[in-house]
Amino acid sequence: MAHNIQLCDDGTMDTVFQCEKCSEEIRYSEVDRDDDGCVTDEFFEQVADDHECEDASCNQCEALMIQGLYCHETGCPNTKKVKIDGEWVARTDEDDE
Repeated sequence: MAHNIQLCDDGTMDTVFQCEKCSEEIRYSEVDRDDDGCVTDEFFEQVADDHECEDASCNQCEALMIQGLYCHETGCPNTKKVKIDGEWVARTDEDDE
């Protein structure tokens, strides 16, 4: 199974990875490195295995997921709906709680 995890920021505080599928940022404070100081392939695999990717697709527009929230194109009929088990359904009052 191919994992689309890329290194975004190898900063001093956190090392930030990003899932190419859902755009979620994944942060680690401690990272396994090789002798050259690069993040090891095994650690990339661990990040990919730990990450539970949410499908950011929409059947009506080119939706994106930004920090865990769906962002639809203007005018998309699914804008005020929630995705449950892969299907877009109308919101209920319980969804806002």
